[in-house]
Amino acid sequence: MPLPQPRIVSLPIKLQVQNLLRVYYIFRWRFLTFLFIAFKAELMKTLSAKPETVKRDWYVVDAAGKTLGRLSTEIARRLRGKHKPEYTPHVDTGDYIVVINAGQVRVTGNKASDKMYYSHTGFPGGIKSISFEKLVDKAPEQVIQKSVKGMLPKGPLGRAMFMKLKIYAGAEHPHAAQQPKELDI
Repeated sequence: MPLPQPRIVSLPIKLQVQNLLRVYYIFRWRFLTFLFIAFKAELMKTLSAKPETVKRDWYVVDAAGKTLGRLSTEIARRLRGKHKPEYTPHVDTGDYIVVINAGQVRVTGNKASDKMYYSHTGFPGGIKSISFEKLVDKAPEQVIQKSVKGMLPKGPLGRAMFMKLKIYAGAEHPHAAQQPKELDI
């Protein structure tokens, strides 16, 4: 008596495709994992700057005839170090900036008379205000200081960045020994 032939039952096409895809994804995952482990040393690494390895340059900026906001944004960007490829948010990677002719900075529109700077003495009713025109006459350095300080991070890191900003009302500055490069903004 002949033996009965086994019936070959095939899976539906949809299940066959799913099984093939599953095998393909498992193989691909294992292959890529092997490549990653084998060539890990040759992969590109993300650079994180260290405070002791940061190289800081000195730049001098002439503020004569420059618009206050545009000048301040570029100064703040350079103080933070965002123009460098090794910029790291939690490390002070910025450069030193020397601003000369701060008294000749300009503003657009009616801001010279309309822009007000406010301060408070700490006592009731002790709010003080001064216009841009009067502040430029009284203390021209403060106009750029207030503008740039508001664009820097708040906290110890922002204060350290702000300390690298040197502002002078006239064309002379005492930082010639650092040989600052001319920065055109």
